Amino acid sequence: MPRVMIKLCFFILCLSSSLFGQVYILHPESAIYDSARDRYFITDVQTASIFEIDQNNDTTVYYTSPPKFLGMAIVDDTLYVTNVTQVLSFNLVTDELHRVYPFAGSLELNDITSDGAGYLYVTDAGQKIYKLNIDEGTISVILSGVVLPNGILYDSIYNRLIYCTFVDNAPIKSINLDGTYDSILVSTPYANLDGLTEDNDGNIYVSSWGSNAVYRYDREFAEQPVLIADNLAGPADIFFDRIHNILIIPNFKVAQVIFMDMDSDDDNVLDIDDNCPDTPNSGQVDSDDDGPGDACDNCPYHHNQGQDDIDADGVGDSCDNCIDIYNPGQTDLDQDEIGDICQYMCADATDDGSVNILDVTFIINYLYKDGPTPQSIWASDPNGDSSINILDVTYVINYLYKDGPEPDCI
Repeated sequence: MPRVMIKLCFFILCLSSSLFGQVYILHPESAIYDSARDRYFITDVQTASIFEIDQNNDTTVYYTSPPKFLGMAIVDDTLYVTNVTQVLSFNLVTDELHRVYPFAGSLELNDITSDGAGYLYVTDAGQKIYKLNIDEGTISVILSGVVLPNGILYDSIYNRLIYCTFVDNAPIKSINLDGTYDSILVSTPYANLDGLTEDNDGNIYVSSWGSNAVYRYDREFAEQPVLIADNLAGPADIFFDRIHNILIIPNFKVAQVIFMDMDSDDDNVLDIDDNCPDTPNSGQVDSDDDGPGDACDNCPYHHNQGQDDIDADGVGDSCDNCIDIYNPGQTDLDQDEIGDICQYMCADATDDGSVNILDVTFIINYLYKDGPTPQSIWASDPNGDSSINILDVTYVINYLYKDGPEPDCI
């Protein structure tokens, strides 16, 4: 699917309806992108279904199996989905159920992630985190006694698991792949954390039911979190589509799936980090170091953080040679850094400080008798039509002797 098509169909409309095609998604729980086949999957707790959104934006039921589907992970050509006390795997080439992994003693399997080395890790509301050997089907508990573990994410940089919990003041924690060294990465003021996902720069996103918002942390959890989206209604297991820089938010309580475009200008710099979010500028050059990048700065070589532009001519006040008169061309014939448009009086072709019959004569001589060129071409265009002709002569005569309108060179 062409990227521009995705954006038009998904992000401008934001999928604010609960009806996709003719299929109702009532309580969306998780989302994932199948890049090899260019399609999205959404799980719906209410209908115990997995839904597929294809390259034509058509939504169909992919598979249904009570009691309910929750988290998803894709490894190569296989989709793994938690189904309360078991994990189901689907061959994404044939779209057939491939294998069922029962988790004896589990209460409610929730989120799932893969380390890319043949193992899956699954959170369980029964205070456990499991490790599943995909090929052998063997399952072990690597962590127990954890209250309401929810979202889980494999961190490839540090070869660890990151997980969050559905409790008040929920911390985000990490454990080694064997379950040892369970440690707090950051203590949050947010309640009921649900989903975790990662962008191309290694930033970690977390959803919170307590504040109905999504936040972004840097990989080191060293800086304050950044609010990404709020006014949500039960943001569940979020997913970052790294191919298209899209954050997918299953909005559980209002039957809504939000596809949030994180890179409006497609320059591979996320809007939240982009110094020109609406103008492609992957290099992020900012010559005057004022915040806005050169590509969108109205004075790229003059510090003007506020981008003030009193005359709204597209040239910022910091570098405008006529700060309060509209003059996008910035014409300055005598190169004195004062624009012609504000250095000369409108209709004063002789530049003697007044408008009179001498200016009429001057323009006529210029037009028809090879007279000298006016000091300011702009000032000799009193009717403001961007050219000097007999109409300007008539305009000045009417102004001087027939109560005509005042000269207006702009």
